[in-house]
This record gives sequence, structure tokens and C-alpha cells, in this order.
Amino acid sequence: MEREDLLALVGHELRTPITVLGGYLKLLLSEQSGGLSEEQRRYLEEGRRSLERLDAFVERVVEGSRGGVEGEVLEVSCAPVAPAIEEIARSFEQVFEERGMTLLLALEPELEARFDRQALDRVLMNLLGNAIRYAGDSGRIEVASRLVVAHGRPFVEVAVSDEGPGVEAADRERIFEPYVQVARAGRRRGLGLGLSISRRLVEAHGGVIHVEEAPRGGSRFVFTLPRTDA
Repeated sequence: MEREDLLALVGHELRTPITVLGGYLKLLLSEQSGGLSEEQRRYLEEGRRSLERLDAFVERVVEGSRGGVEGEVLEVSCAPVAPAIEEIARSFEQVFEERGMTLLLALEPELEARFDRQALDRVLMNLLGNAIRYAGDSGRIEVASRLVVAHGRPFVEVAVSDEGPGVEAADRERIFEPYVQVARAGRRRGLGLGLSISRRLVEAHGGVIHVEEAPRGGSRFVFTLPRTDA
């Protein structure tokens, strides 16, 4: 089966469970089947937002299998970066709690950039998902943001660091190629698509993305978004 056909099949197969889950979440949030505590409502809302992101991603996968990826349009606006990062981080709270992991946020609260919100969510989901897979139980992950200047232009830099096995220097460029699976500590996980998608989305904004060794060992994935005054 060709890759395009496989992506189309996977996308269509995911549509039904996404619709069913969305219906149940909507029913629970309506409280027709019983009242909700504040904590329960928060969990369900996070689940609903995550499902919406998944639905949007599946839509893009299906369109991409038809040759529509290159025609994807970004809806760019000026907005603070920190709230977007914090919302994605909250969607992983349960995972961190179950695995005894620690998430540190070192964010510049006032920094604004030009970005498409759904695209930024996809990049952050990919990078945080990778960090969780490789950091190991009781590991620590840090997400930081700061202002940088490159080629005379201001950018907001976002970095996701983990303390898991790092990426060999020889593989730090290859890891962003489509369908390339680079082993970290002898382990290969995923389809090799997340990082290539992330690079395409970051570069579509006019930014760059790369991976380097983290200060405490492990990997540090760094990407940039243009400032509002760029």
C-alpha cells in the first residue's frame, strides 16, 4: 500500500471514533446525565480541546493524502506565545502525573509573535509528545521562551528540553526528514512524521527549528517564530 493511501485510510478510520467521543464529551459537559464538579469539568474540557486538535489534524492528513498539503493556508495573527504553550502543557497534566514526571515552564509572559494557533499547537504537541516518550518515568521536561535576534530580525524562541537519551550529532538534521526514524538509546518510536511536519509548519511562519544537546543531557528542540514587529 502506498504511503498516501495508508494516510487516507488511517484518517478515514479515525473519523468515526472521533465523532463518537466528541458526542459523549458534549453530552457529559451538558450535565444531562448528572452534575459535574469543577475538576471534572476541567478534565472534560481539556479532553474536548484535545479531540478538536486531533480532528483538525486528521482533516489535514486526509487532505494531504489527496495532494493538498502544499496548499495549506496559515491563519496568522499577533498574539502572546505563553498562553498557547500553557494550554498545551495543561493537556498533558494527567500524563505527567501518572508517570511521576515534572514539567517546568520558563516563559516570558509578555512576548508576542505572529503565528497560526492550530499550527503552533501541532508543533508543541509533537515536541512535548516526543519529550515524554524519551524522558522516562520521573523525568523532567522544560519548556522555555525568550526573545532572540537572528539576521537582524527579532524572533520568539521556544525550546523543549528533556533529560532522556540525546540525538547523535550525525542524526540531528536527518531527524527532521519525512519517515526517518532515528534511534535514541537504541529505541525507534513513531512513524517519523511529527518532526518533519513541525519543521514544515515552523518554516512556513518564517522561523527555523533544530535539535541540540540539552544542558543536563538529553535533547533540546528549539524553534523560532517572528515577532510582531518583524
